[in-house]
Amino acid sequence: MASITKRGKVWQARYSKRVKKLVKQPDGSVKYKSVHEQKSKSGFTIKKAVM
Repeated sequence: MASITKRGKVWQARYSKRVKKLVKQPDGSVKYKSVHEQKSKSGFTIKKAVM
């Protein structure tokens, strides 16, 4: 999911996704865990630069 918002005079882009990460268990085994990851970038002067 992505969102584009205006913060004052600049535009901000945010997106999130689920990624699978390996997690080591206390007994020594390895298990995949689904983690929600978010990233953002701001400072775009025009909206077209975000897209």
